[in-house]
Amino acid sequence: VFAGTLLQNVRSMPGVESAAIASYVPLDIHGFPMASFTVEGRPGTDSRPDRALINFVTPDYFRTLGIPQVAGKDFVALNDTTAVPQVIVNQEFVRRYPLGTDPVGQRIRSRNNSFVITGVVKNSFYDSFGEAPIPIMYVSYRDAPRASGEIHIRTRPGAETLLAGSVRQ
Repeated sequence: VFAGTLLQNVRSMPGVESAAIASYVPLDIHGFPMASFTVEGRPGTDSRPDRALINFVTPDYFRTLGIPQVAGKDFVALNDTTAVPQVIVNQEFVRRYPLGTDPVGQRIRSRNNSFVITGVVKNSFYDSFGEAPIPIMYVSYRDAPRASGEIHIRTRPGAETLLAGSVRQ
């Protein structure tokens, strides 16, 4: 609830195009955590579990960061209580862990939860520029709220300095 209210307030500021919250920031020195997962209906390997980076994000995260969506759709609204738990994966995830002809609608189990893949986004950088593509799972903040997060804001050109004081507040 707090995340939704906070985002509404930020999005209503003049000059803001979009805003989102994420648990981890790309290219931050702390990096992204890894999570083990299984794709439901796909045989796993006994030697080591499938693993991918994980981030917990709100709707509009991909638009705010300029990461194109290549299949499916964005997360449902934070206050939608009817949709199943959701995850969006990147192209490298789909390449490395084959999900059949259409990854959208497949189910992933991670951290004792089951999530439906609702979308696929392009690969981007997570730890450093020039890195090889890394599989990542973006879990909806609605389905796994965090105690803290980082606000990401995309502004209209020229509005960055006008918003600095409002964002600090």
